[in-house]
Amino acid sequence: MKRLLCLLLALVLTFAVVGCTPADKGNTNETTGYTETDKSPDVTKNDGDKPIDEITALQKKQEYISESGGLFGVSYLGFYENKNEKLSDFVKRQKYYEAMDFLNEVSENSFVNGEGNELYVIVPLPDVKLTVYENELDETTYENKKGKVVYTSEIGAPFYLAGNVSDIIPSFIIVAEGQSGTVEYSPC
Repeated sequence: MKRLLCLLLALVLTFAVVGCTPADKGNTNETTGYTETDKSPDVTKNDGDKPIDEITALQKKQEYISESGGLFGVSYLGFYENKNEKLSDFVKRQKYYEAMDFLNEVSENSFVNGEGNELYVIVPLPDVKLTVYENELDETTYENKKGKVVYTSEIGAPFYLAGNVSDIIPSFIIVAEGQSGTVEYSPC
């Protein structure tokens, strides 16, 4: 029952964090989820004087998250069992660089490594403050509560997160604070 509840909660939170996809404005590229239009692109969209073809894959992902109404995005990358293997080798072996080209811009040094082997990449918007807390389970109420701070970013830098020893109890609580409000999320 707890496993079902956790799965249902994870799905609800995923949709709450990422939001709805934008209305179809043209042909949707199935591999990236971005929408292509017949109109010429706005060459200064969201980046001042930077032409659209110079915007990085990470900036495109952040723009997609912003347009979806989210403060950050979360992608599950798999079971990272051998932590002696370089993180970049794991991501390359899983062929994630092909599917998620923005991963080339995530520093391998930006890695929150907790107990457990479930690997995620967290992509906040540039103006979002993100704080990662250890999750502490209250054994009398069985509620998750924030423990000590293990990572903070005020510049919207993406990072890898590994944890979750249990299928039903997450290792971390992520708190995102942005102009549109505050969101708490626990990947599990």
